[in-house]
Amino acid sequence: MPDKVEKKLVVVRSDVLERISEMAKKENKTLFAAINEILLDALKANEARANVGDLTTFYKLMKIEMDSGAVMVPAEILLKLIKRCEYNDELKKEWFMAGEWYGKYLTAKFERPLEVLPSLLSTCLWQLSEVKVEVREGGTTNVNIIAPNTDQHLLELTGKYLEGLMNALGYRAVKSDIVRGVAILEFLKKL
Repeated sequence: MPDKVEKKLVVVRSDVLERISEMAKKENKTLFAAINEILLDALKANEARANVGDLTTFYKLMKIEMDSGAVMVPAEILLKLIKRCEYNDELKKEWFMAGEWYGKYLTAKFERPLEVLPSLLSTCLWQLSEVKVEVREGGTTNVNIIAPNTDQHLLELTGKYLEGLMNALGYRAVKSDIVRGVAILEFLKKL
């Protein structure tokens, strides 16, 4: 940083300033350095056409995935592995069980896991273009997926994964309509 940089006075809420001051102490930084770093990071986020809130949310979601043991694999490699496996009920069962485990993981981690589900699915299942989770009256929940560029087998396995996940959250599948690039799943709250 240049020696002679003009400084400006900025008004900040005292509670926010206190939290930044505590953070700076923990990180062994001056308050001046911490605030400038925060503001520079906000500018970098803006240049990337995001905001700090978006990046924070994305980081939290990716951290959940990392902590759950998820691994990032290119879709092309995943599809090759799926096609090498025998695409049968056993493979679908494995995806269901993996989803069930993940649903239990979310239940342990969140008070209301169904609320974070759309963000998690959109962030972590990149092959999906659009994910919509709609909780309806009467105990039904719809999960609609648009994934026009996704292989049919992968979309069907994703459906099984979601069935397992929702099973762990206390729902049973009552409808699973999966056609090229679209999955419409309906779940009913178990009694």
